[in-house]
Amino acid sequence: MDGINTVLDELNVIMDKATGGDIEFIDCLVRLRSKKQRLTEAVDFIKAFEEEYFSEISTSIMDNDFYYRGKKIEVRNGGASFIYSHIPEISIKEAELSSLKEKYKSYYNVVQKGGKVATEDGEEVVMPEIKYRKSSIIVK
Repeated sequence: MDGINTVLDELNVIMDKATGGDIEFIDCLVRLRSKKQRLTEAVDFIKAFEEEYFSEISTSIMDNDFYYRGKKIEVRNGGASFIYSHIPEISIKEAELSSLKEKYKSYYNVVQKGGKVATEDGEEVVMPEIKYRKSSIIVK
């Protein structure tokens, strides 16, 4: 784990420099994102190894009764996913749902601008609930 601790130490140094005023926060961000990219590449490298040697690793796990160096290790087989996009009936219903959602978004926008929306019977339209995502910073 020394390598990971070294990386964490490097990240802390970069952050400390920013919070201490030695470097700009934007410089800190760019440096951290660069490290993050390299770490993501390392994780992808590990995943590729696991996929390539899945059979050998699975055999070794079973040979060790699913425990190794104090870790419980499981093998899970991939599950099935159903694909419906080629079924006309479902595609039609999904398009109808999408259209209905757009209609309610437009109702919401009308109400936000001070307007009123009602059904043909004069009843109040139930508005969609809004869930806001957190803000983020994009580095390209």
